[in-house]
Amino acid sequence: MVEYSDVKLKIPLAEVPYSKPIKILLPEPPVFINRPPPELRVFEGAPAEVSCEGFGDPLPIVYWIHSEKRISSAVLSFPSVSHSDHGVYECIISNAVSSISSTMNLIVDRTRPQPAVIDSVECVGDEAMLVNWTPGFNGSYPQSFVVHYSSDEDPSEKSLLTTSKSATIGDLEAFSKYRIHVESRNQKGSTNSSTVEKHVCSTLPSPANVRFSGESELRWDPVEFARSYRVESRFDKMSAFEGVGEVFDPFFRLRPEFRPGRSFRVRSLRDPYEPSVPSRTITLGSTGYGPPSMWWAVFGGFLFFFLFLTLYLYSKYGRYLNRRRRKDKHYNDYGDFLGFFHPRRLQ
Repeated sequence: MVEYSDVKLKIPLAEVPYSKPIKILLPEPPVFINRPPPELRVFEGAPAEVSCEGFGDPLPIVYWIHSEKRISSAVLSFPSVSHSDHGVYECIISNAVSSISSTMNLIVDRTRPQPAVIDSVECVGDEAMLVNWTPGFNGSYPQSFVVHYSSDEDPSEKSLLTTSKSATIGDLEAFSKYRIHVESRNQKGSTNSSTVEKHVCSTLPSPANVRFSGESELRWDPVEFARSYRVESRFDKMSAFEGVGEVFDPFFRLRPEFRPGRSFRVRSLRDPYEPSVPSRTITLGSTGYGPPSMWWAVFGGFLFFFLFLTLYLYSKYGRYLNRRRRKDKHYNDYGDFLGFFHPRRLQ
């Protein structure tokens, strides 16, 4: 507390005939009297005690924070330090003016490793993932790591042993979600990291053989792994495609307002993956219904060529064959006439 006994207020004499000394109390922010050390290394099972003290006006409160939990005491007391006591402790001294803090890293030595922290899981193609992690304190012993992973489709757990801080897991099932955690090991035991979940970065193929069926239906071949399909349409080549429907089966019933000249395309869908690239665009009226118009054109061209060839051959060789038939008939008749006068027949 700070006192100022010689401070005087300047007030007009007409209101106050004399001045009087006044005491002014100024609050003080907290300060450390006893600050905890930056680092404290203790063997597992050994006792430990750390104090944190401060002063201020008004008198401050002192408490600790560890793993987002509050410890309402100025003294940290550990009758027997355990593996779970490892970590960062923050001492906070606070009053109405402000708050100050100081951190201490408590290292529990000669014990099993502290859990690793998985930093990222990145896709490597469609069937593999790269797992990166930050190792925890090794307990002063060499440590190794085992990456464990399993999926809903294959609940049997698989593992990969490494001494590195990253590992690639492969031969994953397409479109599956995997649960991954890292086990840290040393000669004292092992600990597990938190589990993370990641979908394999598979890519949906686009629907194939998009076609019109009948007069009111758009069809395509089913796509493996697709859960649904989004049909997109546009009025003309100058406009953008917009979704006109989402279906679970590989067909879409055309609405009466869809007129010839309108274009359609289809995408495969499966949450939480990105939609597939669009299928080929098909235009209502240009391909007709049933078989594509290209096949009708080929069939019509072949039929026209066959009829033309038939007429040409008939016009070229038909008259010759008719003349030949008449000539052969004339020779046959003349032969019969001469045979009538054959000597054997005259006898």
